[in-house]
Amino acid sequence: MGYFKSRHFMESMTFALRGMVHAYRTQRNFRIHLLMALLVILLATAFRMSPLETALLALVIGLVLVAELINTAIESLVDLVTEEYHPLAAAAKNVAAAAVLISSIIAAGVGFLLFSERLVLLHQRHLVRLPPIPAQVTLVGVAAVLIAVLLLKAFGGAVLQLQGGMPSGHAAVAFSLATATFFISPTALPVLFSLAIACLVAQSRVEARIHNVAEVVAGGLLGILLTTLVFQLFW
Repeated sequence: MGYFKSRHFMESMTFALRGMVHAYRTQRNFRIHLLMALLVILLATAFRMSPLETALLALVIGLVLVAELINTAIESLVDLVTEEYHPLAAAAKNVAAAAVLISSIIAAGVGFLLFSERLVLLHQRHLVRLPPIPAQVTLVGVAAVLIAVLLLKAFGGAVLQLQGGMPSGHAAVAFSLATATFFISPTALPVLFSLAIACLVAQSRVEARIHNVAEVVAGGLLGILLTTLVFQLFW
């Protein structure tokens, strides 16, 4: 089987698109990065970021995706050469994974710097203090999310198997609590902390292969929207 160099630009583009499709179909992390990129773009649009800020976000998003593609290429090449364990093969894969990790940390840092102040202002603008109602409303919101998750799982035929299925109950509860924290916390730091914890919970469900990305996203959106609705109705 021979290898052919592309003869013109369109043929090169075709090969590149095939590579992206292969990475999307075979690499779970690449799909997660694409989903996160879409959410960041939507959030940047909602906050009406400046062209310079948008360009910076696009740059770090591209950095992460390129690092993930290079990591996939290196893993495929190593697996082609040998399927047995070898220290150099392990080092190649580990270094490629480290590149993805570093690019992700840089992207997360840039995202924090660009979004944190806007989230703080949004939190201050919508903060309402009406104690002692918040604790009660939070319990109602979490209970509503749990009931909704159970009903959806029952509707999907998974009422006796709470692990897995649509939607992710852990992600729903985690984002429900993060949303409640947004409404009741007097400062923004707990809001950012609870949101980070919710994201880690969602990521852990995907990494453990208990849920796929769609189930985790559905659970997160359910937790956010239903808890927001409860606060609007009862607070």
